[in-house]
Amino acid sequence: MRRMFEEAGIRPTAIAACALLVFSLLVASARASSANETPPLIILEGPALAQIKQRLQTGDATLAPSLNRLKRDADRALLGGTFSVTEKDITSPGGDKHDYTSIAPYWWPNPKTANGLPYVRRDGEVNPERDQTSDRKRLDNMVQTVKTLALGYFFTDRETYAAQAAKTLRAWFLDAPTKMNPHLRYAQSIPGRNQGRGDGIIETHNLPELLDSVALLAGSKSALASCSQVAAGGDRLAVGGGSGTSRGHAPVIAKTSFSEIG
Repeated sequence: MRRMFEEAGIRPTAIAACALLVFSLLVASARASSANETPPLIILEGPALAQIKQRLQTGDATLAPSLNRLKRDADRALLGGTFSVTEKDITSPGGDKHDYTSIAPYWWPNPKTANGLPYVRRDGEVNPERDQTSDRKRLDNMVQTVKTLALGYFFTDRETYAAQAAKTLRAWFLDAPTKMNPHLRYAQSIPGRNQGRGDGIIETHNLPELLDSVALLAGSKSALASCSQVAAGGDRLAVGGGSGTSRGHAPVIAKTSFSEIG
């Protein structure tokens, strides 16, 4: 599997994303493209992916083990369910479970106070509470699940993979009972010090991967239906803001309009 993905340029990335998914561009490109065209991608190398798919279609046996592993991973993702910010046990400072919430990784309960507040910094030591109580890991799991399903769909044309990817995207961004409110106001908070920080934008570093995944779903009826729902929403993503912004960060507003899609 590593060989197939390395040929396509699939590798770790340090890209930091500050905008919500630009579905409008992807829907437009999907509607304009045919099944034989290379999808528009940000991180992955579209021509390399298309070449690998062509080799698979012609029966290149050297890629069979990688394809089989990808299909096993995608099959597991079919059974893995979806992800939602509403699954956390805590409620955001704003009182809404639909708010994305997380705590800064290097801040720990204060051993000198009865209630542990305010948290104190322990540089380089990650507080496990970060993933036990926050949405950061859920976001990462959602991105990786959609990526696996999208690659599975791209290389096999199995609509079931695309349908599950679309379902996962809808659960996180669209469905009323489970969707995330479009802001990161309470990301990387420090208990006892602030309710959120501009630094929280770093937790969206893998959104470009998600954009690539959506692009790979071009041509799928399930994916196009979900993207059209997003287009009707016209949501905005507000990053930072509030009195808890630290290090002098001003609130960052990343506006993405989906209302222009025909």
